[in-house]
Amino acid sequence: MMVRLICLAVLLSPVVVSLGAAEADDKTLAEIKAKHDRGEKVTLEEQDLWSTSIERQNQESSAKRNADYARQHPARESTGLVPLPDLGKGLYQGDTRSNGTKLAHSGSNWTAPAIRSCAVEP
Repeated sequence: MMVRLICLAVLLSPVVVSLGAAEADDKTLAEIKAKHDRGEKVTLEEQDLWSTSIERQNQESSAKRNADYARQHPARESTGLVPLPDLGKGLYQGDTRSNGTKLAHSGSNWTAPAIRSCAVEP
């Protein structure tokens, strides 16, 4: 029984230490804010601690938002749409034309001669 208690204490000690560290960080950050609000000069170390804290809060907040989005929008293998190069002679949005011009001449990778004549040769 005593061995179990010692094992439990050893396992929980990092949790207790981290909670104590978080409370100490919160207290330190509150002191830095109060110092700033009073118009006193804040040291570079205090500025670094404050910036690191804000950055960590932003990362945690972003991770939470991204987790919510990922839960609502699970990954999928495909959108179900056919890529235009693979379309061939198929229809794009019900038509083979786009704004009155051919999307693809007979489903091939075709370039109009007028456009080809304007191309710069390497």
